[in-house]
Amino acid sequence: MEINCDDVAIQHVLTDEAVHRPFDPEVVVKTECMITTYQNVYYFADSFITAKNKLRFTPFSLLTHSAQC
Repeated sequence: MEINCDDVAIQHVLTDEAVHRPFDPEVVVKTECMITTYQNVYYFADSFITAKNKLRFTPFSLLTHSAQC
């Protein structure tokens, strides 16, 4: 069986090393993004609609400020 990068990433998500938290945009923007390793924290929502609604009611200034850091 061939193992590619995506398989390893999925395996990492399922380990005890990965932390899973409910999607909260105000928390997500404060989370350090890992670029040389796998993410430490993965956020989840019940649905795309739930995630979209949470983003809709997040202050725009919070989202744009974090993107500039």
